[in-house]
Amino acid sequence: DNSSETLASPADKQQAPRFGRAPTRRPPTSPWMPLPMLFAAISTKVPRSDMDVIHGHYEEFKRRKISRPEFVRRLRQIVGDKLLVSTVVRLQPKVVAPMAGAEVLPRGAPGTGGSSTS
Repeated sequence: DNSSETLASPADKQQAPRFGRAPTRRPPTSPWMPLPMLFAAISTKVPRSDMDVIHGHYEEFKRRKISRPEFVRRLRQIVGDKLLVSTVVRLQPKVVAPMAGAEVLPRGAPGTGGSSTS
């Protein structure tokens, strides 16, 4: 199980054009959300048969059989945006709180993989 997969990722910054519209390049506005955490939260509100389908799509995504945008499209179609948004908003404090104490190193600092300019 790859629990580091998230609903929003830097790769989602670019959306496919829609009928003459230029692609938008916006960062995700939803907080980082581990998909297994999201699935656990929606599982009490979604029929078991739908959760089985969602888990099947998630397995396809993890095996790279479908793309992230395709997985998200399928998830939204099954669950609905209203439930997804309310769940992410409800879980946001639980996701952000563990990250609050994390040390953030500046770019180029030792251990970050970036090159130092000093």
